[in-house]
Amino acid sequence: MKNTDIEQKILKFLNLHQGTTFSSRVIFKELNLPRSKYRSLRLILKDLANQKRIEKVGKRTYKIKKPPHMSIGTISMTKTGYGFVTNHTDKKEIYIPIGMTGTAMDGDTVKVEIYASRRGKSLEGEVVEVIKRAKKKIIGTYMESKSFGYVIPDDKKCTRDLYIIKGKNKGAKQGEKVVAEFIKWESEYMYPEGIIKEVLGDPFKPGIDMTLIEKAFELPRDFPLKVKKEIKLLDFTIFDSEVKNRIDLRNKFILTIDPEDAKDFDDAVSLEMLENGNFLLSVNIADVSYYVKENTAIDEEAFKRGTSVYFPDRCIPMLPKKLSEDICSLKQNKDKLTFTVFMEINPKGEVINYKLAETVIKSKFRLTYEKAQKLIDDKKDSELGKTILMMSDLAKLLKKNRIKKGSLDFDLPEIKFSFDPLGIIEEIKPKPRLDSHNLVEEFMLMANKVVTQYIEEKANELKTKIPFIYRIHEKPDKKKVEEYANFLKIIGIKFTNIQRPTPKSFQKILEKVKNKPEERLVGEITLRSMMKAEYSPKNIGHFGLAFKKYTHFTSPIRRYPDLVVHRILKSCLKEEEKDMAVRMKPKLNDICRHSSDMEKRAEEAEREAIKIKQLEYMKGKLGEEFDGIISGVRPYGLFVEIEGILAEGLVHIRSMDDDYYHYNEETFSLTGYHSGKTYRLGGKVKVQVARVNLEEKQLDLVIV
Repeated sequence: MKNTDIEQKILKFLNLHQGTTFSSRVIFKELNLPRSKYRSLRLILKDLANQKRIEKVGKRTYKIKKPPHMSIGTISMTKTGYGFVTNHTDKKEIYIPIGMTGTAMDGDTVKVEIYASRRGKSLEGEVVEVIKRAKKKIIGTYMESKSFGYVIPDDKKCTRDLYIIKGKNKGAKQGEKVVAEFIKWESEYMYPEGIIKEVLGDPFKPGIDMTLIEKAFELPRDFPLKVKKEIKLLDFTIFDSEVKNRIDLRNKFILTIDPEDAKDFDDAVSLEMLENGNFLLSVNIADVSYYVKENTAIDEEAFKRGTSVYFPDRCIPMLPKKLSEDICSLKQNKDKLTFTVFMEINPKGEVINYKLAETVIKSKFRLTYEKAQKLIDDKKDSELGKTILMMSDLAKLLKKNRIKKGSLDFDLPEIKFSFDPLGIIEEIKPKPRLDSHNLVEEFMLMANKVVTQYIEEKANELKTKIPFIYRIHEKPDKKKVEEYANFLKIIGIKFTNIQRPTPKSFQKILEKVKNKPEERLVGEITLRSMMKAEYSPKNIGHFGLAFKKYTHFTSPIRRYPDLVVHRILKSCLKEEEKDMAVRMKPKLNDICRHSSDMEKRAEEAEREAIKIKQLEYMKGKLGEEFDGIISGVRPYGLFVEIEGILAEGLVHIRSMDDDYYHYNEETFSLTGYHSGKTYRLGGKVKVQVARVNLEEKQLDLVIV
């Protein structure tokens, strides 16, 4: 038994007997320790007293120093069994050692009994009560012993298997993937108990990997019956009476530019030159709010989902496909209801006038990014060619102005998956970064900015606050900035303005590494040093974009906040601000908080899905060699990101047998004792695929 284990037993025993004094011999006897450990126990008791974690009363008698301090927070478990509880009040972390987590599971809200501070580190405590379970469903592999069945959780933060109540296995067979429902866990000395709710089947059948992620993140693929019924009752006819109340743009040269595999088209754009030499840019967004009314079953489900989720091989939409891929989607040569931002932009790229209006359009062209880029490159003398070229030139001007004001442009590489008819990955390759991508992004950014400006101006005109959803991005956390500056110092880049960083100070760093080997790594670390953008009814600006006012307006098919923003804007156009304020104000905090949470969930699920598909692909590449960049250095080895595929694997120090390598914490590097060979962050290496473990989600590499 280790001394740390004895220490925890002493603290637990004394805490259970508040106010009572015990001699070292009584404590020894009560803890039922081996005779050989008595001397160790006495030394540990003295040490705990010196640390003021317990109180020495007599010559060899002790008691707990003071009554326990209780705290409530959310526990984050580790794979090895210890955890950290983030206090709900002051956000401080409390370390929970192995054996002190009770019946808590990752994400649970728990009550913690705080003992004392660890030496120079965070507070330490024990979970005494689980207040609220974060998850009731556990995804895992069903196994059977001679007398009972159990589930081994896929999530390695769940360190205990789930015992399945007799007769509640739903016919699951050994080794099959299942969804189990957690029922109870009464004591840390017993197994948690549950029942099988759904049998997913063979873990190796095509597509089940993505299904497991859906289940793990509780992403609902199917829509409730009441939503399906409501869809059937809706009349999707565009009546003449509705068209008369809108600006008719069906004769305008309007087009969509989207990915090749896109099915939901939120936005369509048009651009024309005015007689005064200015541009008239119209950004036409699908008028989802016309079809999805407040407080309907469809609306409630859209709020619940918050956002569409995009996996490499599928989409889990926020709205039923009838709406997202058909009725609301701005398909070519189809009459569609839209909500348009008209912007008059001068040759300097400044919006000098704008107008918001309900419209009806008929898109003339459905372009992919690749087709649009070909038109830009070919400079063809056709109406379409000229329009696309003019759009590209305007987008470049808008971007130049934005960057000049400090807006950050990460331009991080992305990957594209190709599948065969059976759903097996054929290829992973980098997505090309095209001017046509930039074109759409800049127009959407400008539209989002302008509608926020409209709300602010309307509020000033009415001399009242209008309830609204802002897209906000806080200034970076001081500690994160210091860590970022330290990282840059290691790779030879100086970061100024540590105390008061501005978007421009980060922008300068990104410019320094442009087109260099370390560009992606620095971009990733820069992004990680930032706060997470979120939704809020209170405007504090957007740090990353360097915008004082910003919202999300351009994607109501796939983002719930955009749909709400449409409703608010329409109320303002119809001068129904008071009614809207009464209706929306009580809801906005919940909408913003929930939408931010659902966005975070979607991002985590999407990252997980990409990682699984990368590993699946690499399983077929065993023994092959790839170029990579060192993305992380630890005492136990190097993390290497494979170029073009962006899969990250570990080169364990055990496999680096050409020398004895030691880790330098200050420079994040491994250096050979005899050769002096150094591996550091951002360095290029050639690696070979040694092992892929899909269960553990690990890719093992060796340096060639």
